[in-house]
Amino acid sequence: MQSGRDVKFSDSDSYDLFFPPTFREGSTNTISFVLSSNTPDEYLKLYETFISDMKSNNGMKIFKSLTSKERVVTALKDIEVLSKNSEAHEASYLLGQLLYEWVIAEYGFDGYRKLITNQLIGNSFEDNLKTSLGITKEDLYNGAAGHILAAFVNK
Repeated sequence: MQSGRDVKFSDSDSYDLFFPPTFREGSTNTISFVLSSNTPDEYLKLYETFISDMKSNNGMKIFKSLTSKERVVTALKDIEVLSKNSEAHEASYLLGQLLYEWVIAEYGFDGYRKLITNQLIGNSFEDNLKTSLGITKEDLYNGAAGHILAAFVNK
C-alpha cells in the first residue's frame, strides 16, 4: 500500500482525485456537528448558525453564486481540486457538509460508511461512488443540488 500510495498521490491534484475536498472537509463537519450535538434540534441550530455565519461574514464569491441548482452543480465542480480555485478549501467545509448530509438522507449512514470504506477503490472518487452507491459524480451533484440550494435560499 505505501509504495502504491506514492504513485497514486504524487501531488495534491492526484490526492483530490481520490479524496475531493468536499469529501474530506464536508465529512469532517458533518460528523463533528453530529458528535457535538445531543439532540437533532441542537444539530440543526449549530448547522443553521454555521450556514448563517458563512453566508453573512464571508465575502466568498462562490456562496453568492448559489442561486440555482445548475449553479450549485457548477460550484461543486469548481471546488473539486484545491489548486484550481482559491475558495475551494474554505467552501468545501460547508458545501461538502450539505453534500454528505444529502448522501446520508438518501443512502443512509450505511451508504455513507461504504464511501469511507471504499476510498481506494478504482482510480478516482467517482469509481468509489459507483461501487459504493451505484451513482456517478454528476448524479451526486445533481441529486444534492436542491438540498444545498435550500440552505442558501431559505436562510
